[in-house]
Amino acid sequence: SESGSQKILDTMDRRVKVEQVIWALQALKRRSIKTGLFLMLGYSGETEDDLAATLDLLRKGEPDEYLTTVSYPIKGTPYYTEINSLIERPRPWHDSTERDWIVQGRPSKAYYAHAARWIEAEYDRHKTLNNGAGGLKRRWSGYRNSLIGRVGMALEKRRDNP
Repeated sequence: SESGSQKILDTMDRRVKVEQVIWALQALKRRSIKTGLFLMLGYSGETEDDLAATLDLLRKGEPDEYLTTVSYPIKGTPYYTEINSLIERPRPWHDSTERDWIVQGRPSKAYYAHAARWIEAEYDRHKTLNNGAGGLKRRWSGYRNSLIGRVGMALEKRRDNP
């Protein structure tokens, strides 16, 4: 689904409702079909509330697997056209890929690494608490990683916007 935020899904023109994604995940799981999501962080206009909505999607849909990446512009897509003037190319085009480009005005890649850590830790904590699995050590580890992710996000945001 790429995001758990309806605002971001609409901006991406995904033509799907978050509730539909959750319903599909739950329906597949009821039939013992493994599920997975691909989540894209850092899309234009994304806020911490949108990241929290993505975490909420994970908690409600409980996919078996998921992957995260930071959004990047691909030539020929509407997203590229929309943010082309904001793209900073740190190296010559022949020595880089779209993933190396920096989108001005967006938090740093380090911010999104911390955001991914936070989301992963919180979803792991959710699964651990709901399934009654894992001992105190695993629960503490999840809490610690969640806290590190949130603090890292705050520090990176502060560094990006002194």
